[in-house]
Amino acid sequence: MKFKQLDPSLLRSKVAKRFFFLFVGCVLIPLCVLMVVSFNHVASQLKEQSKVRLRKATKSHGIAIYERLLSLESDLMLIASLISKKGQPINFDDKKDPFIQRMAERLESLAVVSPSGKTHFFFNRSELGENFIGDLAALTSEKTAIYYQVQSTEPPHIFMLTAVNNGHAGKKFLLAELDVAFLFGIGSENILPPMTDLCVLNQSREIVTSSFGLPVEMLQKIAFSGGDGASRFFEYEDGNEEYIVSFRPLYLKARFNSPNLIVLLRQNKADVLAAMENFKRIFPFIMLLAFWVVILLSLVYIRKTLVPLEKLKEATVMVAEGDLSGEVKVDSGDEFQELAESFNSMNKKLDRQFKALQAITDIEHAIVSSLHKHQIVETALVRMDHFFSSHEIRIILLPDKDFMLGYSYSLQNNPNQSIHEEIVEIDPEAKEFIKNNPRQILLTENSNVNYFPFLTNSALHFHMLLPVIVKDDLKGLIVLGYKDQDQSLKDGFAHARQLADLLVVALANATLIEDLEDLSWGALEALARTIDAKSS
Repeated sequence: MKFKQLDPSLLRSKVAKRFFFLFVGCVLIPLCVLMVVSFNHVASQLKEQSKVRLRKATKSHGIAIYERLLSLESDLMLIASLISKKGQPINFDDKKDPFIQRMAERLESLAVVSPSGKTHFFFNRSELGENFIGDLAALTSEKTAIYYQVQSTEPPHIFMLTAVNNGHAGKKFLLAELDVAFLFGIGSENILPPMTDLCVLNQSREIVTSSFGLPVEMLQKIAFSGGDGASRFFEYEDGNEEYIVSFRPLYLKARFNSPNLIVLLRQNKADVLAAMENFKRIFPFIMLLAFWVVILLSLVYIRKTLVPLEKLKEATVMVAEGDLSGEVKVDSGDEFQELAESFNSMNKKLDRQFKALQAITDIEHAIVSSLHKHQIVETALVRMDHFFSSHEIRIILLPDKDFMLGYSYSLQNNPNQSIHEEIVEIDPEAKEFIKNNPRQILLTENSNVNYFPFLTNSALHFHMLLPVIVKDDLKGLIVLGYKDQDQSLKDGFAHARQLADLLVVALANATLIEDLEDLSWGALEALARTIDAKSS
């Protein structure tokens, strides 16, 4: 179907408007509602999933920090053990040693501190580390200690302190300043999820490290939040940006001589819902596209529905005006096509019926207007030959009920259509058989045609005999011969029977006229004899 055929003027019909609004109401409105509900549902689900992912990421990052502290503690205890047993067996100047290379990547500096305050740095001297010398005497715990130095003007410093010869007098301590980027997985050691910011706080809510500025509102929410999982998530606005935040305590006291930390991860809502924002931008275009698709489909459906209806309507108007020659052509492949075919079949039958009625009327006028039997027979043969689709038409007249011979009249197959007359024999048994079947007799090739010897030599296999009975006397037969027993034989019976009845009336009238003529001639002859007897 071509789009140029989708004329919007189709909507001028009430049925088309009803279909259009029904189509739009049943398709477009639910589609819009479904799209809006789906958008909101997907947005809420995406937001909820982002919360879950952020919580899991916070937990995973806290565990990663804890595992790195354990790994650093293990390395320091290994160095402390070697120092305790052999003095100083490790040459930290050997950069090719994988262990030395790994320690250099994870530590900013490493030193051994004695109780007297003497400090020996293995590499990267740290002046800040000397501030811990005064606290060494108070360090009696066997746990590894972790210290944080947080200054607003300088990057944070994190130290790990472990004993070298624990249990001995004058024990020494191994002091290491940790690489903040390695410990918290930031910078070149980044292990954070994409588009995620990190902030680590101590118990005093001081920033140990952070990749973004921490507003006061966030610190207040963290300070007043409980320890249950439901309270470890909140949202806040920073200027024109909205963020979602998840935090989780990192418990260090059980393993280290250190206060607990708070690991906090933040994501921008715009980044989380970026896919939905893109969809929101194209959503109006999708709605517009859906609208035009619905309009197009509705016009296609309306045209497919109304064009056959328009054709059927025009055909019925032609039938109402008496024109039965019209034919509806519909190739929709549905019930409309079946309806059109049924209409065409009905129209053809009506056309045949009207033509038959007209032909019968003409034959009736021609037969009834004839006054003599031979003229009646000739008129009936000629008109019936044009009307019926039979291969042979005969009219047999019986002059007397006791007379076994009849006069058969038929048309010759020549351009002049001359009448062929012959004498046929019909015995009393045949007459009795005909009287027992006064309406019609259908003889097939398997039927007994001994009663009708004039049919045995015929090349036709099917015959319809219509008796012509006047006042209970058999006056004749109408014989229609067919080569095949097709539908025309059945369709022609009603009209043939009607013509037979007309022939009965016409023959009765002709007989009456002949009787009147005979009576008139008899009266004239009697009058002439009387006059002749009295006067010569």
